[in-house]
Formats: sequence, C-alpha cells, structure tokens
Amino acid sequence: MKNSHKDFSANLEQLNIILDDAYVLCEKEDYFSAFQIVGEKLTHFYDAINIARIDDIRAIARSHPIFNIFQQDPYTHRAFTKPRGYAGDAVMLDYIYYGTAPSHTTQRGRGIFECTTRSSMGLSVLFRRALLTAYINEAVVKKPTARILSVASGHCRELSNSLALSDNFKGEIIAFDQDVESCLEVEQAYQGKVKTVISGVKKLWQNSAVKLGEFDFIYSAGLYDYLTES
Repeated sequence: MKNSHKDFSANLEQLNIILDDAYVLCEKEDYFSAFQIVGEKLTHFYDAINIARIDDIRAIARSHPIFNIFQQDPYTHRAFTKPRGYAGDAVMLDYIYYGTAPSHTTQRGRGIFECTTRSSMGLSVLFRRALLTAYINEAVVKKPTARILSVASGHCRELSNSLALSDNFKGEIIAFDQDVESCLEVEQAYQGKVKTVISGVKKLWQNSAVKLGEFDFIYSAGLYDYLTES
C-alpha cells in the first residue's frame, strides 16, 4: 500500500507538471505548443498510469485551470459533453470540414480550435472525405444508375462535390443513420437528391432489418471508430 501511495503521488506530480506547462503556454497564447503537450505527453501519461486510479486522475485534471481553457474550444467541448450521446458526431466533423468556430467562441477557444481541427487528426478526416468522394465518383462513372449506401452517414459532406449530385447521375443515394438531426441536415443540404433512413446499424443484419435492396457501392466514414476489435 505504501508503494502504491508513493506511485500515485509521483503520478500526481507528473500530471501537474504537464498541466501547468500547458497552462503557462496558453497564457502566452502559444496554443500550438500547449496542444502538443496535452495531446502527446498527457496521452502517454494516461497510458502508463494505474487504471485503478483513473477516476481520481481525471477528477484532478478537470479541476486544473487548463481544463476550463480547453473547454472554450467548441470542438473539445462537444467531444466532452457528447450532446448526441457520442463523440465524433456530424457537427464535430463539420467543425473540421469547414474550419470555422461558432461566432460566440472566445479568443482562447479559437486558438485551440485551430489546433484541434487542423492537427494531423483533423487533416486525416479531411483526407478521408476526399478519398470517399473519389470512390463515389468512380462508382458513378462506372455505372450512372448505381445505388450507393452510406452507413452511419452523418451529414454526408463527401457528397458535396461529387458526381453523385450531377444531373447526369440517374442512380440512388441512401444515407443510413440513427441520428434524426443528421438525417434532417442531409435532407435539407441535398434537397431530395439523397434518401435518408433513420435506423441503427444493428438493423442491417437483424431479421427485422430495413429492406434496402442491393447496392453497387457501400461505405461508412466513421462507424469503425466506435467498434471494438472483438
């Protein structure tokens, strides 16, 4: 028990150093350096600590002033609060796609927003959208009457500049998502060119599955982010 207490005290000291360093950098408006510390050092720290004390560590981290500063970033705040029940929702992806923070965002929040949405993680999301658009275009060129299905579709922003919205495309696009708000956004954004199906992914392989028919191209942009390896 004594060794365990010493280890925890050492963890707290290490944690406070990381958070204090990030806080000082934010005070200097060096948000990129602060983000790098939190993103890299804090990740390594969490990976190395005793999982049994993780709740204690989180409580201490959230009581540090740096937590409130990072919560001013709308992207970080939404990931933490999960207003739709999960992180990485379609609104968060739009933050990355458009790179525009809401008008009420503080100066600090905007500085951190630039880091979170334009880091390597954010850029990988932009690349994924471009790649999906290329696959969609390929499917349309091969078969102008193709049926395309997006599973866990979100806002389907990969369709925005695709051939699937061309008047020459005579096929069908279906956006399949359990999020009602996301489906409403798809209907509004694409003005009837995309059919929406509000349903959970499990319905795709259950006996009560929605009968969607056959498709020439099926893709899912972010579904695998939420699946375990098993």
